[in-house]
Amino acid sequence: MFDTSRDVLNLVLSISIFLVATALAYLLFQMSKTFRAMNRIAEGAEKIVQAIEESIERFKDKTSNIATYLTVVLKTGQQILEMVQNKRAARRSKKSAGPE
Repeated sequence: MFDTSRDVLNLVLSISIFLVATALAYLLFQMSKTFRAMNRIAEGAEKIVQAIEESIERFKDKTSNIATYLTVVLKTGQQILEMVQNKRAARRSKKSAGPE
């Protein structure tokens, strides 16, 4: 079967090359699986960040609407308070001017 030592060397070399090629193919396969998993994780993180951004935008919209209404309510409250103070001042002035 093997006439010379060169035949044995060629057989060993071919087996070695086959094993190296198989190992490289396996490593490439594992790397592709790892990259795919990392891509899925990145997509999931991106979805989470996007959901957080949308929540923040909704919160901003709600708070800006509340701030607008709050400004109107505060101005109205100020006007009501001024009216009440004016009426109290008018009553006090009538009481102090009346009995003399």
